[in-house]
Amino acid sequence: MKILFVTGTDTGVGKTVIAGALAAALRIKGLRAGVCKPIACGGLEDVDFLRQASDAWDPMPYANPVYLERPLAPSVASFLEKKKPDLRRIDHALRYFRKKYDTLVVEGCGGLLVPITKNFFVIDLIARLKCRPLLVSRSGLGTINHSLLSAEALSRRRIRPVGI
Repeated sequence: MKILFVTGTDTGVGKTVIAGALAAALRIKGLRAGVCKPIACGGLEDVDFLRQASDAWDPMPYANPVYLERPLAPSVASFLEKKKPDLRRIDHALRYFRKKYDTLVVEGCGGLLVPITKNFFVIDLIARLKCRPLLVSRSGLGTINHSLLSAEALSRRRIRPVGI
């Protein structure tokens, strides 16, 4: 199974729309494509959008293995909610998807260096899943800097993006 991880230079840059569009396009091409937002904070609207756009209605424990109620970085939300994000749930979901799909479109949360736990970041999740990222950036002032910083972070970890 190929995994495409849609990440961003920031929050609110359009990751959900891009991920949903990619999954829909893959399905139109006849591929078995699923969607997953491994970590969602503050609401499930993104997960609902991805499922609807892709017409992939997998159960929520797979479509969204880790949910935190507060709309904050996962490490902060989990600290305030007194529950540690269980990365094994993401691993379990991945095993489920491998049996079912040719391609999985994964949407990250925030940017590459958003902390999931104290010492584990979104970029580390990309490496853990052994997938290729697509970096989404906004159009506007600061985009070049944010995009190049993100590209440099990926390069330092020897992660090659599909594109920006």
